[in-house]
Amino acid sequence: MDGQEAGIAVSIYQRECALCGRAGCLRSSKEKLRVVPDFQPLVRPVLQLFSEGKTSIKECIEPLKERLSISKENAQEALQSGQTVLYDRPHWARTYLVFAA
Repeated sequence: MDGQEAGIAVSIYQRECALCGRAGCLRSSKEKLRVVPDFQPLVRPVLQLFSEGKTSIKECIEPLKERLSISKENAQEALQSGQTVLYDRPHWARTYLVFAA
């Protein structure tokens, strides 16, 4: 491991994970998510975005894409319905938050 990699390893354990909010979570490594996760890991980030003042899933898309480092190609992945996965999964996360309330 060279000095640069060692610096990356240290930073992994000092940052909060974009998904679960815990410092040192292995999901917050340099190689962050490149694909859109299932809706369960998106519940917390969606809840955080709504607590920050977002009022719709459309408003959450870009912040989620940035927080999770989702590639442009994966952000454009579409379902059979034509809707993007990046819109669909946060929508389901919000739906389950509503049911939990």
